[in-house]
Amino acid sequence: MVSGVVRSLVPIVPLTVMGRDGGPQRFQAILDTGFTGTVALPASDVQRLGLTNPRPEMVRFANGESGNCDVYLADVIWDGEERTTRVYAIGNEPLVGMYLLDGARVTIDVAEGGAVAVEPL
Repeated sequence: MVSGVVRSLVPIVPLTVMGRDGGPQRFQAILDTGFTGTVALPASDVQRLGLTNPRPEMVRFANGESGNCDVYLADVIWDGEERTTRVYAIGNEPLVGMYLLDGARVTIDVAEGGAVAVEPL
């Protein structure tokens, strides 16, 4: 199970992404049910991780506009398991999206300091 906390009415969960050198980088990521991808990281974090070989992909942004975004492959640790997933270099905050949550139950106690739990179905 992945456990997090609500801060300023935003659900936050821990996320570990492995850098190109194999070293883990830990993030406090927003659990974003409006993001249908897997993981999004600011470009500065992608650079710090040393991720290479981006693939440009056409994406639709939250404001309804479309544009290109660089997408990388990286290993993430999620619920104790390492898995290779797509990392979108976009935005200002780390995000965990619905594709990473596929097959899970998410419960959120929507109050400051409330519990966030992500558990397998």
